[in-house]
Amino acid sequence: FTFNINPLIKFLENGHLLKNLKKFVFISSGGAIYGDSANNYSFTESSPLNPVSAYGLSKLIAEKYIHFVNRNAHFSSVILRPSNVYGDYQNLIKPQGIVGVAFKAILDRKPIELYNGGMIVRDFIHVLDFAVAIKYCIEAETKKAFVDTYNIGSNHGVSIVQILDMVNEISKSKIETIIKPARTVDCNYSVLDTTHIKKKLNWEPQIPLNEGLSSVWSWIQKK
Repeated sequence: FTFNINPLIKFLENGHLLKNLKKFVFISSGGAIYGDSANNYSFTESSPLNPVSAYGLSKLIAEKYIHFVNRNAHFSSVILRPSNVYGDYQNLIKPQGIVGVAFKAILDRKPIELYNGGMIVRDFIHVLDFAVAIKYCIEAETKKAFVDTYNIGSNHGVSIVQILDMVNEISKSKIETIIKPARTVDCNYSVLDTTHIKKKLNWEPQIPLNEGLSSVWSWIQKK
């Protein structure tokens, strides 16, 4: 918790010393910060923020502090809330997210734990699409002391079971699963609405999920 908060506070407290600082871009979380969608609606940037984990709470506090500091700052800030980011070069030794976990299970030939029967729905974004969104945000004109927030996702929900099916098909393998009950830190449905960044910066994802997963598998085989 403090690992996520303290460095940010120290940096922003000294932001006035960085005379050449024009814009601060902060990577928040599009999944953990919103919490669960009770009616399976996609989250917009104005949706209520109800994190269900310490990680999500730390992102919420960080965002609040950015708004607090930017009231009198000489620079602008952009808060990005990405969905589940995946792609080539991700850590497969200690993977984060179901995509990394699934591919590691294939490499290790070990089963994975599947919570809530794998019916949890998530939004996935390829890292290259995410990188382009960051680029657009950096290059966009903004006024000092201004904070804008953007969801970065695919606008499309996919269940964990569907992800495993796609990974199995791409790798021509079969991931064994161990069914586990739902966890309190997991949201059943988390999908982002990216209308805001589409309208303001003309950004939208370009890499379909199946194509992105195939790219990851090709990278793993080369690696």
